[in-house]
Amino acid sequence: MRFVSQKELLSQWDAFKVSTQENPVIIPNTFRAWKRCLDSGLKPEKLEFAQLNDYDLENKLISNASLIEIARPYMHHLDSSLSGVPHVVFLSDKDGWVLDIYGDVNGFGGKNFGICRGANWAEDKVGNNGIGTPLATGAPVFVYGKEHFGTNYGSSSCFGVPIKHNGQVIGSIDIGVPNKYAYPARLHFAVDCVHSIETTFASITFDDLYGSNRHATSAAANLIASTIHDIKNPLAVIRGLSELGKTTSMGDRLSSYFDKIIEQTDYINSTVVDLLSTFSKIKLSPKSVVPVIEQVLQALEPICEARKTTLSLLVNGNENVNLCETLFRRAIENLIINAVQAIDRYGHIAVKVQSIGKYMMISIKDTAGGIPEQLRNCLFHAFTQKKSGGTGLGLYMVYQTITDAHSGQIWFETNSGVGTTFFIKLPIANQD
Repeated sequence: MRFVSQKELLSQWDAFKVSTQENPVIIPNTFRAWKRCLDSGLKPEKLEFAQLNDYDLENKLISNASLIEIARPYMHHLDSSLSGVPHVVFLSDKDGWVLDIYGDVNGFGGKNFGICRGANWAEDKVGNNGIGTPLATGAPVFVYGKEHFGTNYGSSSCFGVPIKHNGQVIGSIDIGVPNKYAYPARLHFAVDCVHSIETTFASITFDDLYGSNRHATSAAANLIASTIHDIKNPLAVIRGLSELGKTTSMGDRLSSYFDKIIEQTDYINSTVVDLLSTFSKIKLSPKSVVPVIEQVLQALEPICEARKTTLSLLVNGNENVNLCETLFRRAIENLIINAVQAIDRYGHIAVKVQSIGKYMMISIKDTAGGIPEQLRNCLFHAFTQKKSGGTGLGLYMVYQTITDAHSGQIWFETNSGVGTTFFIKLPIANQD
């Protein structure tokens, strides 16, 4: 057996690249892909990308929320592994619609070249590529430069891998790089990440829970992603308490901080337990909202104190409503934590509870400067405002909790440069 040196391997690779540039159909897989493109009526110089509108993109993201959440850390890993190399990393659904994207989006042409969420890269629409071809063949693919059917993509190469679950293709991951960085080993990295995604997906997607109902699958994915989002809120409280504890002298006060840390840790545990029972019916019982709101405000006091933000609560009426305490607490936490983060420092958050006729009214008023105009019409939609590390489902979850779980209403009034008030209207429980 003769061992080939690294230098010789690189020389062979360079020779392969030259031959591919001269004859793009040198590889049988490329020939077959081009034939499929021609059979679909495509013309290399006249390819156009389909693009979802905002409403359809939102629904697409919601229906694939579970896949997006599971793939995110692996997408981030691929992105990080390519640091210093111009690149893009795509996640698509089974039909070739881009769900998520990392890397130098503008450097690869941005939206005009389909490098964006909501673009369609199905092979029968834009030719062979690292998204559409794995979806069409069910196998990993390496498309080098001029092997692309589309004439606009000769300077880039892609490595695509289909994502499968229960034998069915449910999406794909694609790495795109300039030809000079198109080393075949990158395909192995993508394959390894997809294998991990498939393993994780299989471990949390149980057929006996999801069944064959597509609507149930979508609802389950949304709820799981929302619950994962909620776990981060008590963690933020723990961080705030710890930071404040480090700057406080020893004694009873320090002890009380640790008591609250234990309390919040217990809450995390209860949230995880709730995750296991997400498919059971929500249980409502007549309760006052005031104690729940008081608990939230007390838990958030250390964070607000560290940020020099004040909290106040005014109660004018205390009728019971049919309440799921856990879900309601999460919704109130989300609203107040969002306000605290938007204020940053030296602000005020005023909470008011009052009974008006047959309803309990709750208002949460902040001095955070108002909601940007471009977000106002879609604030309660999923993935409208996605902070770093977040799922973009926080206010969507709040809306679903108030309207669906509690048969209530939620809306807001906002003034640019001043602040925002959220209003919650819940029907008072029947006294019989």
